[in-house]
Amino acid sequence: MVTTNFWLTGLSALFVVIFGIIVGLFALIKSIKTKQKLLRNFGIMAILMGLLLLGPATDFLYVIFVTISTGTGSNIDFFLYVRLSYMWVAPGIVFVMWIGGELLAPRAKWYIVGVFTVIGIIFMYLLFFDTANSFKPYENPKGEDVIDSSFNTGALPFILIAILILSVLLFDGIGSLRKAKQLTGELRKKFIYLTIGFFLFTIAAVMDALLAPGIVLFVARFGFMADNIFLYIGIK
Repeated sequence: MVTTNFWLTGLSALFVVIFGIIVGLFALIKSIKTKQKLLRNFGIMAILMGLLLLGPATDFLYVIFVTISTGTGSNIDFFLYVRLSYMWVAPGIVFVMWIGGELLAPRAKWYIVGVFTVIGIIFMYLLFFDTANSFKPYENPKGEDVIDSSFNTGALPFILIAILILSVLLFDGIGSLRKAKQLTGELRKKFIYLTIGFFLFTIAAVMDALLAPGIVLFVARFGFMADNIFLYIGIK
């Protein structure tokens, strides 16, 4: 029988994926009409960030439609789960850093994107070709819960993803906050919204990685949806 955490973890992941896709597509459609490159790249970023929870969302749906209907307790393959979850991190962060570079350091934008693209490629390579060493051994929930994966903290992928998330906080989050202090009026408001959005993303990402499945994680994941709203308001 499935647990309460199964519903909390699975539904929250599914909400984040669907919300990210909806916001991203809305921004992409609006960017086509307004011909705004910044809004277009935000739309792509929103979709990629929503897909960060595709692993648990897919496992949740698999358990519902396969395990419950057949009565046989099983989850999706663990390697498939972590790849579905983390293959979006690198391209998503690259778009986040592009947006930050465009707003905060346009002359250095492509250097910033280049550095994080290299880090992202290394992360992706290890994710797909050294998966077993990148994550801690997990206990198979046998269809009673959604898979809970944890990085091996001594492995390079953990260090790389920590660098990527911390960079969003330091460059985009704190950078937007400093920019807001230098401005007035409507521009100041926009950068405050951006600051909130970047901080919410960082907090949600860290909490999602560290918290065990449960009500607190369920609430924390709404940060992934809220950050899209604040970033969209700041960018549009």
